[in-house]
Amino acid sequence: MAGSSKDIPIVALIPARGGSKGIPRKNLAILQGRPLISHSIEAALFDQRINRVYVSSDDPEILDLARQSGAEPLLRPGSLAGDSSPMLPVMQHAMDAFFGLEESAKVKKDGLLMLLQPSSPLRSGTDVRRALDVFLSSGAGALISTVREDAKCLKNFFTSEDGFLRGIVNDEFPFMQRQELPAVFRPNGAIYIYRFSDLMRGCLMPPSTIGFEMSLASSIDIDTPEDLACAEQIMSAARGV
Repeated sequence: MAGSSKDIPIVALIPARGGSKGIPRKNLAILQGRPLISHSIEAALFDQRINRVYVSSDDPEILDLARQSGAEPLLRPGSLAGDSSPMLPVMQHAMDAFFGLEESAKVKKDGLLMLLQPSSPLRSGTDVRRALDVFLSSGAGALISTVREDAKCLKNFFTSEDGFLRGIVNDEFPFMQRQELPAVFRPNGAIYIYRFSDLMRGCLMPPSTIGFEMSLASSIDIDTPEDLACAEQIMSAARGV
C-alpha cells in the first residue's frame, strides 16, 4: 500500500445505466454465474484505500444489486443516461454526491476518482490496486489503462481537405520500418484515475497523464454477445473449468 494515499479521499465510480444496444440490459448479463456489474464491484472493493464505491445508474434493479453487493447506489438523472450521454457529467454528478458527504477544501483539492466501467470484467482487484499504486507513486495528473497495439497503424494515411495524402501522425512514419516506430497503446476502458480538481474544470487529459498497460486478455471490452462468450471462455480457462 502506498503510504502517500493515507489521507487522500478516493472514490470509485462504476457507471451502469439500464439501457444497452449490443446486449439488452448488458450490465445485468450473466458472466461466470454472476451479473456483469458484480465483477467490477468486487474489483473496486478489493482495495481498502477506496473510501466509497458508487454504482451510478438510472435502473432500480441495478441500484438494488449494487446495494446487495456492498457498493453504494447512486441514482443517475435520466438526462445523463442516454446512449450518447458523455461520461464527464456522470463523473461530476458522483463527485457532487461525495462532496455532500465529505464537504471540505481538502476533498476538492486532493480527492481522486477512479472510473471502472462494468464492460471490463477481466480487470481484477489486483489490477485496481496496482494502478492506484502506480498513479500515487508517479505524481501524475491522471492515469488511463491501455493495451499495446501493432505500431503499423502509424503508417496509415488520411486524405486532407486539399485531396492529398498525409500521414496520420507525420509524413515520415509511413516510410519507416515497423520496428523503428514508437510503441502504440490504445485505452482499454478498464481503469481511469482522475483528480477531482481536473474533473471540476472539465479536463480529461491533463498534460501529465500516464498509461497503465494491461494484457490483451484482461482488456476485453464487452459490447456484443460474442465478447461475452469470449470473456466466459477466458475466465473458465483461468479457473481450469
